[in-house]
Amino acid sequence: MNDTVFWSWQNDLPPKTNRSFLREAIAIAVDRVSAELDVEDVERVELDHDTKASPGMADISQTILNKIAKAAVMIADVTPIGRTAAGKAIPNPNVMVELGYALHALGFERIIAILNTAGGHSVEALPFDIRHRRILTYELSDAATKDQFKAVRENLVKQLTFAIQLNIKDVRDTRSAATPIMGVKSDSKSAGLWNADWPATHSDGFGEVARVRPHELSRAWLRIIPDNYPNGRPAITQLDQLSDSARLWAPYGAGNGGNFGSCAFGYVTYWVAGKDEDGTCKARNLAAFLEETGEVWMSDGVALTEHQNRTQVSYAHLLSSWARGMDQGMACLDALGASKRRRVVMGIEGIADAVWHIQSGYPLARSRKPDMVIDETDREWPPERRLRFLRNGWNKLRDAFSMEPMSDEDFARYHEVRRRS
Repeated sequence: MNDTVFWSWQNDLPPKTNRSFLREAIAIAVDRVSAELDVEDVERVELDHDTKASPGMADISQTILNKIAKAAVMIADVTPIGRTAAGKAIPNPNVMVELGYALHALGFERIIAILNTAGGHSVEALPFDIRHRRILTYELSDAATKDQFKAVRENLVKQLTFAIQLNIKDVRDTRSAATPIMGVKSDSKSAGLWNADWPATHSDGFGEVARVRPHELSRAWLRIIPDNYPNGRPAITQLDQLSDSARLWAPYGAGNGGNFGSCAFGYVTYWVAGKDEDGTCKARNLAAFLEETGEVWMSDGVALTEHQNRTQVSYAHLLSSWARGMDQGMACLDALGASKRRRVVMGIEGIADAVWHIQSGYPLARSRKPDMVIDETDREWPPERRLRFLRNGWNKLRDAFSMEPMSDEDFARYHEVRRRS
C-alpha cells in the first residue's frame, strides 16, 4: 500500500524560490523518508500533486480533493502572494481552498505548511486559523547565491523529512492497529497448541515416516504471525534449508531426542518424550510452521511442574523458552520472507493456584489467575521492541502472582542471563 504526500503549490511567486524549489526539496525529503521506512516493496511513500497520473480530461477540482482525502500527509505552500488595502497578507486562494478541505479530511496533525519569509511576511501575518500552528519556514530570495540555495534547501529538506516521517509512521501505526492479523485456531483442549488432526504424520530427516502427538498437559506458548509474505508463501521445503540460526526449534527441556519434518499442517519439530505401543512419538515440547497463516508456533509443556502436590512455575526455564523462541521465531520468519508487520501472542495456561518460589525464607507467591496471555501487533520488531514485549508479558505474569513488576533495567539484565542459559 502506497502512502502519498500531497503537495498544494502556487505559481504566483517566482518558481525559482517557491514552486520549483519546493518541488525539489519535497521530492528529496520523500525519497529519504521512503528509504528509511519502506523496507518492503508493499509500502512506498510517494509525492503527488494536482492531477498527476490522472487519466484523460479529469475534473481538476474533484481530482485534487479526492487525492487530498486519500493522502497520508498534505504539504501546503502558504507564502502570501499579496496584501489587502489594509495590509493583511493574502496566501494563494487555491492553496487555501485545498488547505481548508484538508483540515476537514485529514486534520491539522497531518498537514505541513511552508512559508518563504523572504518577501517580508512572517508567520504572524498569516490568517488567524493557521498562524497559531507550527509552520515550516525558509528564507530564499531571487538574489541568493548558489551556495545559499543549497544550504537553504538542505535545511528545509531536513525539516520536511522529520515532519513527513513522523506523520507517515503515525498513519501506518493507526492503520496497523485497525487491521487485525488472524492466526489459526487453537486446540480445543489447550490454548497453547494449534488445532490439528493428531497424531500428525511426517517425513523425518532420514526419509522415514513418523507419527507424533502432544501430551495432554498445560502449556506455555509463543506465536508469531506475519501479516503476509510479499513475495508469496514459501515452499515447505525451505524449512529444511534454513541455517541453524533461523531454523525452527521446539522449546528445549523435554525429551532426549528430536525429530522434524513436513506434515499436513506445514512443518513440525519436537522432542520425543515417550512412545505409544504403535510407535507414535509423544511430545511435550513442539514447534510448527503453520502453512495456513504462515505463522510459527512454539508450545512448551514443561513450564509447569508438580512438587509436593503443588503446581509450580518453572520461571527460569519459562523466560529462557520465551526469549529464545522470540529470537528464533523472528529469524525463521525473516529467512522465509515474511513481512515485518507481525502479531505476537504469548501465554501460559493452567496456573490457577500455582505457586512461584521467590527465594528461601519467603512465602510462596500464589496465582490469582487461571492463565496469562499477551497479544500485540507492530509494524516492526527490532530487538528493543521484542524486549519490551517480553517485559510486558513477564510483568503481567508476575502481577497474576501478586508480585511487583520488574524495572526495565532489572528485566533487561535477567532477560540476558536467561537468553544465554
